Amino acid sequence: METKKEMTIDKLAEIVQREFVVMREDIGSMKSNIGSMQNETINAKKETDKRLEEIDNKFDEKFNRVLTGQDKISNSLVNLEADNKAGAGAFRRQTDRLDNHEERIVIVEKKLGLKMAV
Repeated sequence: METKKEMTIDKLAEIVQREFVVMREDIGSMKSNIGSMQNETINAKKETDKRLEEIDNKFDEKFNRVLTGQDKISNSLVNLEADNKAGAGAFRRQTDRLDNHEERIVIVEKKLGLKMAV
């Protein structure tokens, strides 16, 4: 039986060659695994991008509904403000006419020669 010291260069080269072959097979297997993982990662990214796009579209749809509702409310407020201004103007004109109605009645009665009943 040979001892380690007695191992020849040829035997050492043979062992190194076998280990080299095993390492190459391992590297080939790792490359295959890396390629497979890369494909899975690409597919997962595509699926994630698709789902994010769907979420983004749903968000846009809901946000547009909110903005549409706010537009309706805003338009209602603008209309109410315009109605309020118009109503206030009409109320002022009516108040001005009613505030001096007694004076106006007295003037009309004098012009018509009527006596005012007390």
